[in-house]
Amino acid sequence: MPGQCCWLLAAGCWLLAAGCWLLAAGCWLLAAGCWLLAAAAARWNVDAATLQTRNGRVSGPGGRQAGYGELADAAMDQPVPETVTLKDPRDFRLIGKPTGRLDARAKSSGHQSFGIDMRLPGMLTAVMARPPVFGARLRAVDDRAARAVRGVKGVFRVPLALGAEGVAVVADGYWSARQGREALQLDWGDDKVEKVDSTRQLAQYRELAGQPGSLASSFRKVRCLRQCQDSPDPWPAWR
Repeated sequence: MPGQCCWLLAAGCWLLAAGCWLLAAGCWLLAAGCWLLAAAAARWNVDAATLQTRNGRVSGPGGRQAGYGELADAAMDQPVPETVTLKDPRDFRLIGKPTGRLDARAKSSGHQSFGIDMRLPGMLTAVMARPPVFGARLRAVDDRAARAVRGVKGVFRVPLALGAEGVAVVADGYWSARQGREALQLDWGDDKVEKVDSTRQLAQYRELAGQPGSLASSFRKVRCLRQCQDSPDPWPAWR
């Protein structure tokens, strides 16, 4: 179908673009390493060949060390290197080797803390009840059962985008707030909700697929890809 071909072509273009970005990012990462070494060499007045980078730090003769952040400003002033020396595969510490997740043990044992676990003195937690579909309007709220849930401190109607409304249940913890939200009796009006069905949507999709698309944007991206491949500095092609 024309629509399917269009989506496949678009996906192919964006995959090419993603590959270009990854290549460019890799080149700039290599250059960044050279800049950091050059900045450290200039600071310590030593040969950059005597320096090493490891675990976010540059190490030099005599036990000298500096973090990447300490050298960032000076590294920005370094010229773009004409050649970059690649690391010998024998010196790879991570590439091609099994590495364990740093948070695997904490997550599997239940000790990992997430944003929802943050607790501050006097902090309350709010859980929202939102319209079940776009365009639904809140006609009435019965919050008596929600307010009876242990830990619930209040129930509030909250304005949302496009004139919609939601209901926030505030409690002293997430579970109480969620239980309070589940206890709400909400009457949603759907008189302003667009009535659609799959058959009608498919007909609209077929009609849209038969219409000509905007070729200017696609050709611009292709030109950018070509410039990215031909230029030593790919970024200007995408600005």
